[in-house]
Order: sequence, then structure tokens, then C-alpha cells
Amino acid sequence: MTTESGDAEKTWREASTYTRYHGLLDRLSGYKRESVERLTDQAIGYVWGFQDAGGEVKDSNRATDFGWRFGIVCARVELEEISGRGPIQDAWVSWQKHGEIRDYNGRRLDKDE
Repeated sequence: MTTESGDAEKTWREASTYTRYHGLLDRLSGYKRESVERLTDQAIGYVWGFQDAGGEVKDSNRATDFGWRFGIVCARVELEEISGRGPIQDAWVSWQKHGEIRDYNGRRLDKDE
């Protein structure tokens, strides 16, 4: 059972992720923006497929939150803020384990450091 304060925290985090994602998208144009949007959609679809295949509770908010975070990583690569990213599958495992997307060295990729 989630408490009201837990719901408020989740709502704030999702709004913050949404704002960050769209702020980065606004700095991109053309094929770079389209690429990030496509990869974001693929990440959302990956989680939906994972939930379907694994018998997990279907949670579109969780899928969207992860997709936006993966999109943040992709946008940061396009903006040359970070040097690269791993595949969606690795990002999903990291996000499930840590609540954030990390690279193989443990460096957080979905937030400015």
C-alpha cells in the first residue's frame, strides 16, 4: 500500500523526469531529436513487453518513467554531455536495481552529476 506522501513523491519524480526529458529534447533538432524520441518509444515498449512476458503487473507509468529516463540518457549522448550509453536491456536492469540508469562503472547517466 502506498501512502499519500509516497504518491506525492512519485508524482513529483515523474513530473521532474518529464520536465528534464522535454527540456533536453528542446535543445535537439532534426534527426537527433527524432532519434531520441524513437529510442524513448522503444524503451517504453521494451518495459511493456517485459511486463507482459514476465507476468508482472502492467504499469504504464513505470514504463513511461523508464522510457523518459532512457530518453534523457540518449539526449545527453546527442548533446555530447556524456560519451555513450548501453543497450535498453542494460539500462532497464540498472533502473530496476538502482532506480537510476548507470553505466558499467556505476556512473549515473540519467542525471547531471
